[in-house]
Amino acid sequence: MVLARMLKTRLGLDVTQSCRLLIVVSFALFSIGSSIASDNLPPALIKFIADTKLTRYGVALTDLNDDGFEEALVYAIASKDGDGSDDFCGSGGCTLYVLSLHGNTYRRVSRITIAKPPIRVLHAKTNGWHDISVRVCGGGIYPCYNADLRFSGHAYPTNPSVVSPVPDDKQAGMTLLTDDVFRTPSTNQ
Repeated sequence: MVLARMLKTRLGLDVTQSCRLLIVVSFALFSIGSSIASDNLPPALIKFIADTKLTRYGVALTDLNDDGFEEALVYAIASKDGDGSDDFCGSGGCTLYVLSLHGNTYRRVSRITIAKPPIRVLHAKTNGWHDISVRVCGGGIYPCYNADLRFSGHAYPTNPSVVSPVPDDKQAGMTLLTDDVFRTPSTNQ
């Protein structure tokens, strides 16, 4: 209802129109996956974020293996580990975790380093899981390109800079994380 009121204020829509728009947008986003509102993080994901001591990150949920359960993509930018350092980012990008829900906890499927947004889930699948596309740029890599991360049967590649670019005709999918979706733990509590 809060979002419906915001749409009314910003777009001049009445509550019924706002609700219809939200339903259409929600269906479109959740058909493949979506970036999720910080106040809707599952408890198991909040625990992962707390255990990892993340202070800046992006989160999206999507069903990567079409089993009816959403995996979590967590783009880790910074953490608080006592000495002020963080090991998530370098000149080539930051770390992307792919997590799978098992019971009431998330298990790590992959830890992908030097990834940059946009992070996309592609329609193409390898070994039963959707391919993931990340931007590879910086750290001596030029020209920039989108890497096609394919599931090996156990994990996604850990270093996208050694993966082939996504051909233009294979980029169909949905962008889940961009530079503007990052948050801090204080915004999700």
